[in-house]
Amino acid sequence: MTSSQRMALLLCPFMLRMVLGVTFTFAGLGYLFGTVQMRGADAAALANLGIPVSPTSGKGPGGRGNFPPPAVTPSQRDDRTTPTFGPGIGPATIAEKPRDPNEQFRRTDPEPLPAATTEPRRGSPAPGGTKPAPGTPSGGTAKPAIPPPPTLPAATSIEPARLYTAADFLQPVTVRKAYVTALKIHYAAIPPTASANPTALLPTFLGEGMWPGLLAHSVAVIELMAGMLLIAGIYCRFWACLTGLIMLGALLIDQVAPAIRAGSTMLWVLPAPAEGQAWHDIDVYRAFLWQLALAAASFSVMLMGAGAMALDNSQLFAAKGGKRGRAAAAADAEDDGE
Repeated sequence: MTSSQRMALLLCPFMLRMVLGVTFTFAGLGYLFGTVQMRGADAAALANLGIPVSPTSGKGPGGRGNFPPPAVTPSQRDDRTTPTFGPGIGPATIAEKPRDPNEQFRRTDPEPLPAATTEPRRGSPAPGGTKPAPGTPSGGTAKPAIPPPPTLPAATSIEPARLYTAADFLQPVTVRKAYVTALKIHYAAIPPTASANPTALLPTFLGEGMWPGLLAHSVAVIELMAGMLLIAGIYCRFWACLTGLIMLGALLIDQVAPAIRAGSTMLWVLPAPAEGQAWHDIDVYRAFLWQLALAAASFSVMLMGAGAMALDNSQLFAAKGGKRGRAAAAADAEDDGE
């Protein structure tokens, strides 16, 4: 092996790793800690996904600060003396405090028994007749029935979850950049009905609930970790494979999906130039070519390896006597013999 070949094998993986590492490190930091402003239908779509948004004034719709107002609005009555029965159901008003049914039979000072008379009381059985039923007072009258407890008013039905519209976000709101990726995933799975060609490119469930936000944050964390480990040269093939797959996904949701929704594509998938732009204008494909180049570089590192200038192939790892280190040392000795 000539010296130029050795230099190429030494420097090419190193330069690719540095470019990928720096790019993805800054991309991950920007997605996790950077913010952008959004308004209208895009902000409403994020709020409908349950993602917190905060206007620049510090108060969101309904004045709840960094979070949107609840989807189910409780009753506006302020009745602190009566209990509430859950969100969406107003406080139930009790007409009268229920009394103990046996309270009327409780007396603090027992009354003296009436004097015995020879005449039987009205309603009492004749001498020799049947005895009164147990629990019946001496007067012979039946024990008063226990009044039933007061019934509470029937609970009203819970209002359906509110859907936000563009009118709820006329002022710009501040969101993290990771949620921009979540919005792109949402639109790729559930295109807006107003699109010229509402074709879904992802499964529908990926655009609902927690999935867009979860995927967006996962991508940001992977990019940050992959960038730092590619610079250090640790498990480069694995992280390069992940960044290559992420770039293919970015091409899908950033370039292909918006072009298909707009109904203006070239070669079925490429974004078509806008009115007044030529098909060979580089500005039309700048973002597309940049993401494609990052994907190609990532897969190149995955296939070629980290190179000699990486911790994976350093003498520290080779000195441990692992199979990988012995194989690399044997290959170097063979090359030197040639």
